Formats: sequence, C-alpha cells, structure tokens
Amino acid sequence: MPTGRIVKDVVQRIMERTQVPNTYQLGEVCQILAKDNPELRGKGGCWAIVSAVNEFSCTVRMSGQTHLIY
Repeated sequence: MPTGRIVKDVVQRIMERTQVPNTYQLGEVCQILAKDNPELRGKGGCWAIVSAVNEFSCTVRMSGQTHLIY
C-alpha cells in the first residue's frame, strides 16, 4: 500500500492535468474552502470577493488581503 504522501502527489498531478475552467465572475462573493492550499490555512469558511478571474484560477480579496486561488 502506498504512503499518503505518494497518493497525495499522484492526485495533485492528475488534478493539474485535468483543470476545470473557472466559473466565478468578477465581484462575486464566495466562501473560502482552504483544502490543501497552505496560503489559505486558517481562512476556511471566511467570505471573499472575486477581484480578478483567470482561465483556471481567480484572485480574491478578504479582510484587506489578496489571494490567488487555483
């Protein structure tokens, strides 16, 4: 049985190959789900406003901070 680290690495590679187009719109209010993004640790459940939309990511503003979300 592979270790958790190996599984996580394989899943990450698959996710990078199968990115889903971004459905958010500029100015939209959303709630943060931190998942495996260390930059968002401790911010799960916080509300944010989409300030820029890219093909597979977006930038959000919350509490005076700006974060790029993939």
